[in-house]
Amino acid sequence: KDLMYIYNRIGIVYTKKGNLDEALDYYNEALDIARELKDRSMESDLLNNIGSVFSSKGDYQKALKYYKKSLELEENELKKAAVYNNIAVVYKKMGNYKKAIEYLKKALEIDRKYGDQRDIGTSMLNLGDAYRKAGNYEEAYRYLKEGLRKVRLAGDTYWEAVRYKYLGWYYEDRKEYEKAREYFKRAYELFNIAGAKKKAEEVLAELKKVEKKVGAFAKREKREEKEFERRGERVTSVQGGGNCVNPDYRRYFFGVVVYDYYEISDLDYVRNDKDLIYKLATCYMGVPEKNLLILENPSFALLKSKLKKFVKGIGKKDAILYFYYSGHGITDSKGRFYILPADALIESEDLLKESGMDVEQLKRILAGAKGKKVAFIDACRINPRWKPAVILYKPNLRSLAIIFSTKEGQTSNSDKEGQYSAFTRALYEMASSGLLNLDFDSDGYIEIKELKNL
Repeated sequence: KDLMYIYNRIGIVYTKKGNLDEALDYYNEALDIARELKDRSMESDLLNNIGSVFSSKGDYQKALKYYKKSLELEENELKKAAVYNNIAVVYKKMGNYKKAIEYLKKALEIDRKYGDQRDIGTSMLNLGDAYRKAGNYEEAYRYLKEGLRKVRLAGDTYWEAVRYKYLGWYYEDRKEYEKAREYFKRAYELFNIAGAKKKAEEVLAELKKVEKKVGAFAKREKREEKEFERRGERVTSVQGGGNCVNPDYRRYFFGVVVYDYYEISDLDYVRNDKDLIYKLATCYMGVPEKNLLILENPSFALLKSKLKKFVKGIGKKDAILYFYYSGHGITDSKGRFYILPADALIESEDLLKESGMDVEQLKRILAGAKGKKVAFIDACRINPRWKPAVILYKPNLRSLAIIFSTKEGQTSNSDKEGQYSAFTRALYEMASSGLLNLDFDSDGYIEIKELKNL
């Protein structure tokens, strides 16, 4: 019996990796054992798994045959819902969207009855994509949005990736190719994090197709390079532009700029902060190019994964790591402050906890790097959604300093031209002008009135 479970688990691993023939071999080995043992529940599970392999291989009639055999044996309602979901996926692939929606609604009815967040989420995501295929974009977006919340609460990175793939198709259908490109890119990143390499390759193929619609890679990169140079000239003209310091191999910089949010209002002026942050790091902080990484609009999973990998590579005791964040920030009712990745959800504190990165979590990750750490956080420190909290956060800092752009309970704003974040621009201007301090009245804070003196 143990061998049956082992074969099944190996089959699941091979399925996720895209090695379908190997998966089928192990599932069939396990199926023979289940039938010998007269284990109807396990036999049903394995028939469902085999159906999924044939679905992935494009043999839809065989897939339906195995799924329906699985349903005949299955007594567990939640497992029936999973099979309904799989049958719906096959009908969707066959172009029978009416049938797909019918089976998905059966699955969702069972999932809602038993309250399984992951299963509710997967049914909603598949239902959203079925509505997209049927041309009902309003219903499609509603189910895709709600489905994401459910799978995120369940902590399922694989299905997060599926949601972004579906959204890529959603925006491609609507001829919003730039958005489609961004969602395919996020799906690709998350499939890789989840270890689903085959799915990542499939999404990469979709990404390349969309890229052709928005312009070839080379042309786009050339346009971005020209834009970067143009912005660089504009940035330099803002405030003189002092001499750059020599690169120091012991210095590292990890930057995060978030301006394009999935569910929260966008921050257009933060888009330009990347240019300032890059020059601040390489020119005035002495960070070598090879020690620098700046992420634009990362998901929570990508931010955490990339940051952990980055700090792990810092092993020098005399190193200095600069962490820089520019984007939305929020404080919960208990006074915990969160930075918000692109896919953050703030409808409830539970969702915020799952999708935002609080300062304590950031500290724990940064602690993985040797040497000293300095974190710059350019974000609001308010909680507009919940009862105002008494801010109790007093960090115990030894090798880490955290520099916020605002006082507790205050908002962070753009500069007067609306081109950059005021804090980020102030730091850049202070560095480029050769000033060591912009706190002209020495009260411990840099106010807008002082920035106007520049």
